[in-house]
Amino acid sequence: MDKNSPTSEIRIGHLRLPRVLAAPMAGVTDLPFRLVLRDFFQGLAFTEMLSAEAVVRHNPMTALMSKLEGGITGVQLVGSDPKIMAKAASMAEGWGAVVIDINAGCPDPHVTKKGGGAALVKYPGMLAKVVEVVADAVEVPVTVKLRPGWKEEDMELAKAAVDAGAQALTVHPRLACENYRTPADHTRTRRIVDATEVPVIASGDVLSVKRARDVLNISGAAGVMAARGMRGDPQLPWRIQEMLEGRDVPFPTLMDRARWLLIHCKHASDHFGEERGMKKMRKHAFWYLKGVPKKLLPNEMIVKMATVKEAEEVCRVALGGG
Repeated sequence: MDKNSPTSEIRIGHLRLPRVLAAPMAGVTDLPFRLVLRDFFQGLAFTEMLSAEAVVRHNPMTALMSKLEGGITGVQLVGSDPKIMAKAASMAEGWGAVVIDINAGCPDPHVTKKGGGAALVKYPGMLAKVVEVVADAVEVPVTVKLRPGWKEEDMELAKAAVDAGAQALTVHPRLACENYRTPADHTRTRRIVDATEVPVIASGDVLSVKRARDVLNISGAAGVMAARGMRGDPQLPWRIQEMLEGRDVPFPTLMDRARWLLIHCKHASDHFGEERGMKKMRKHAFWYLKGVPKKLLPNEMIVKMATVKEAEEVCRVALGGG
């Protein structure tokens, strides 16, 4: 079967997956978020990006981040030492990860200065070595999320990753030196699609159902990965999947998003403990309540939100309850 034929699934190794994936996002796609996501979406979702070194060292924070529950879940690892990446991948497979994704796309200086993330795109040979060693260490499919280059496109990157054993690529088509104000250029994704023999998933600016359709048309990719668009809208991947299968789903109402916020708060309280969980939920509250008129948005209540009951009061005020 042609890798880009218009089917309702992507085949990555032995896996048959919906054409929409939920991206790994640091500080967002933790277990509480994924539990809300699973109310709608049964496709492949990822943990937050995990430091391979922290995994190997059994860092307590990383252990909490790596808890896998509900649905098919992949683990994305970041690092540059092949042996450490391989050991971390083997551990993640033991947790139940169905895919190991190697991050070669994160441009954060805290990551790249250690040689990981987008720094790997500077050195196709190092990227290939990491992929090869990780692929040899696990039975589950290994994928790579990459950018098309550091300051200019380098078509050797995708080839190096695939030749080393990557069974799929997720392409974020901004160069590593570009920030999010630069539109994602999915003609770059198209060039990688045309040059490789594995499924390519398009990532970057997939912020709505319409944009997902446009990205697929421009890129010719086998699927799309939702990322920032899921913040405050965990239903987005499911709506995109419904669109791909010919069904339209209404955009969620503010009442819907307030309800999801409270469900998310309860999961966060259960997972992290109420005090810590609610601190993490403050940024999510602003995302879920985006669109509330400024005069109704209780900013001071949100930034001090410390209990699920206080979150309920935030929603009551935001929905016009006074």
